[in-house]
Amino acid sequence: MKKKFSTKVKFYTTGFDSGFSFRQMRLVWKLGNIADVADATVLFWSLPSINKAIATVVSKATSTGSIHLPKTKDFLDQLYAYRSKIELDPPLKAGIKNTSFLRVGQKLRIVLPQYGIFSANVLKNEGFLTISYPKPIKNQYRCFEWVKKTVTVYFWRKNDAGYMFDTRVGGAGHYQGMPVLFLEHSTNLQRSQKRKSIRCPCSINADLYLLSDVKVRSPRSPETEKGIKCLIEDLSEDGALIRIGGKGHNGMGIKIQFMLGTSQIVMSGTVKSIEYNETINQSRLHFQCDVVDDNMRQIISMYVYSVIPEEQKQAFDAISLIENDEEGGSDDDDVAELEEV
Repeated sequence: MKKKFSTKVKFYTTGFDSGFSFRQMRLVWKLGNIADVADATVLFWSLPSINKAIATVVSKATSTGSIHLPKTKDFLDQLYAYRSKIELDPPLKAGIKNTSFLRVGQKLRIVLPQYGIFSANVLKNEGFLTISYPKPIKNQYRCFEWVKKTVTVYFWRKNDAGYMFDTRVGGAGHYQGMPVLFLEHSTNLQRSQKRKSIRCPCSINADLYLLSDVKVRSPRSPETEKGIKCLIEDLSEDGALIRIGGKGHNGMGIKIQFMLGTSQIVMSGTVKSIEYNETINQSRLHFQCDVVDDNMRQIISMYVYSVIPEEQKQAFDAISLIENDEEGGSDDDDVAELEEV
């Protein structure tokens, strides 16, 4: 009985956070019960789940002979209208704008500049955001200097997106016998960008080859002949910003070859855009890599990650952690992932 009550509370809380009316929530709850849906919250956003549940209702009504009753017809009409609304105007499309919508139990990833990334959960959401005392993700020390510090908070909202916001730690104390922090609310939530390959500024001499040149070997094979001299000005595992003499062209297929320490790197791909400086007759090529050996990609990633500023590194790690939250990973998985970067 207690579990059923908590399930219903969770259902209505999710519906409220997502902008549903009580009438809509009652309709969806009834649909979930009749169709025996284990977690009825999926019916707030998942069209396949809604379709399957409605099909179950139709099947049950047909088998019991109630499919033509006015009451059944009215219920089905409401379900079809609801399904159309979800398809045309998803309730979670606009996301949330302030922290008052955060639910108890929400997992948070907190970046405290110069100290690292910490994990916490929302325990209470009223005048302040009461969170469990943050635990370090990667480092083994604990930081006690939280009060009045500015932190960046990242979290993944189920069925929606990743978010981030900056806030201040208003105080520390205890809640239900546990040490906690009190975060100030924020009305400036931003959807965090999906984790992308990080890019770092650099100055690396390289050789550039046109893939259209018949003398060029395969996109993966190192070249033995010298190519067009160029300078890599920033680098990531999936692209680079390259400076060359002369005027480049969008859509060029190119291959670049260079050294990272003692490792030779070969990357092939396409020039997506150019910046041409007529005065000095030089171009900056925005290069997207389509072909690179997996070992070389890993070497590039390790190089980039080792030289980017700590602040950028922590932001990248935090985003990767909330993406892991989306997939249901554990904190042990989080540490393993970060150690591999």
